[in-house]
Formats: sequence, C-alpha cells, structure tokens
Amino acid sequence: MNPNDAVPLNTTELAVERSRLAADRTLMAWIRTSLSMISFGFTIFKFFQYIVESGTMQSRWGGNGPRHMGSVLVILGTLLLVPATLQYRRGRGWGRNPTSISSSACTWHNYHLSQ
Repeated sequence: MNPNDAVPLNTTELAVERSRLAADRTLMAWIRTSLSMISFGFTIFKFFQYIVESGTMQSRWGGNGPRHMGSVLVILGTLLLVPATLQYRRGRGWGRNPTSISSSACTWHNYHLSQ
C-alpha cells in the first residue's frame, strides 16, 4: 500500500485520538507521582533509621517520627492510584460524568470545612 493512498482522518477522529492520548499521559503522570511518593516514603524511613542506628543523630520521637512520615507517604501514594484510575476510566468513556481529581478533592475539602 502506498502511503499516499491512505485515507485522511477527519477532524473529529483526530480530536478523539488527541483526547485519548491526553488521558493516557495524565494517568502516566499520576502513576509517576504515586510511585515517587511511595519510594520517597521508603527512603525517608530508611535514611533516618540508618542515621539513628549509626549514632550520628539521637531520635527525639523514639524512632517513630520517620516511620510515621514514611508510612503516610506510602499510604498516600498508594491511595492516589485509585482516583487516578477512576478519572482515567471516566475520561475514556467508561463512566458517565467526567470529573477531575482536583475538582473532587476541592468539593470534598469544602464540604468538610463547612461542617
């Protein structure tokens, strides 16, 4: 088949393709951010554990401060994958009302502030 014989796509098909690619890029960005948070949580814990065990620094919190901070980052990074996947599925047409994670978070935050 000659490349010049290819049927050109109309603008609607191109727009749908651009939207699909944008949804894929957004999901990849959320996954990258979540993995960064998880790995940073492990790094914080291991770094401060090494510092305390080597005797370079004394722990003010009995060694639990870095553990709690690391755990929070690991849990937050893991939990962020759920709304990212939901947003991706809605953006791909598997859901009915596409909403962004940021608008959902703002709505939840404002609701809890008003209580």
